[in-house]
Amino acid sequence: MITRARAAIIALAVVAAGLSACWHSANPGAPNTQGGSPVPATEFGPVIVMAASSLDLRGMARSLATRAAYLEERLGIRVRIRVLADPQIFHARVREDAYDLVDLAPFDYVRARQEAGVEPVAGQDRSDSFAYRGLIVSATPQIRALQDLRGRRVAYVDLHSASGYLYPLAMCLDAGIDPFRDFASFTGVGSHANVLIHIMEGRYDAGFTYPQAYADHVPAAERTRVRIIAETPLLPNWCVALSRSFVARDSALAERIRTALLAPDARTGSSLPFRAVSDTEFAAVRRVAA
Repeated sequence: MITRARAAIIALAVVAAGLSACWHSANPGAPNTQGGSPVPATEFGPVIVMAASSLDLRGMARSLATRAAYLEERLGIRVRIRVLADPQIFHARVREDAYDLVDLAPFDYVRARQEAGVEPVAGQDRSDSFAYRGLIVSATPQIRALQDLRGRRVAYVDLHSASGYLYPLAMCLDAGIDPFRDFASFTGVGSHANVLIHIMEGRYDAGFTYPQAYADHVPAAERTRVRIIAETPLLPNWCVALSRSFVARDSALAERIRTALLAPDARTGSSLPFRAVSDTEFAAVRRVAA
């Protein structure tokens, strides 16, 4: 019997196939835009690009489809995309090296580096007005500072979210507030959008999120009521990483993919350009997650 979670994954595969031909590319000889003869699409591949999303499966699939189409066109390889809804299944696939290229949130990257030896390649350039950081947001007039959270109902995203759980949690602890002891309730609600919707509707007094979600889900007219009461320092953003087995199997192709993703004209599926990232940037994530 097919479980509901499994059915969702199967359905996502069908959606991704409809979004881009790169789910099962049949291009027999794509041009090599870096010079030389066309590269047979079957020479290397397909390359598996994987990501997880518990919120916007179709959006993630569209993003990966854009990137996959770009890599097929630029490098003359076949690319398949996989988007998984269940984080436990996702991490199991990461441990199994069931991919070649994977998108990882900061906490997921630290875990994947420890468990599977992934190699970071690229990430969003965060010199944007929506710098990646954690926020604590409230629509309750009496809450104006961290200390005012005592005895309040507080929502977070989930236990794996850096900006929606780990970093605001660490900020509270550093301020002498223990959310598990001092809050009236401390509840995971599954997504940044849910955190903000629940706050606006009065189900929770405050919540953990990040700037882009706040901009996307809190209307401008509501921002005097739904206020940012605290923010963390800048955080490492999500990254794209190569699997250890892929690098060992074909280091030359891995390097070509790295170069392609960092090219100024790269179509990455991201709203921001990519830049090179290194493992050292995630030291602060390790400290918070420890």
